[in-house]
Amino acid sequence: MTTNTDKILTTMFGRLLQFEVEDDIIHKLSAVIDSVTDRIGGNFDLETVQGQNTFRALLCSMVVHGWGNGMHPYHNP
Repeated sequence: MTTNTDKILTTMFGRLLQFEVEDDIIHKLSAVIDSVTDRIGGNFDLETVQGQNTFRALLCSMVVHGWGNGMHPYHNP
């Protein structure tokens, strides 16, 4: 399955941070995002508490992964 995660990440970094990320980093981050999305099935109902909590868990995992890679207020490039 082909995703657009790499393109989305490149666009987000460019628009939000005015920063160009190297392709190998984009590839690593894309793999993490796609893996988490695959684990939750890519579909959840935000009308239910379970769906909302799944979405929160997805966002939290992205924040924690970023923090682990040095993207946090104490080490902001």
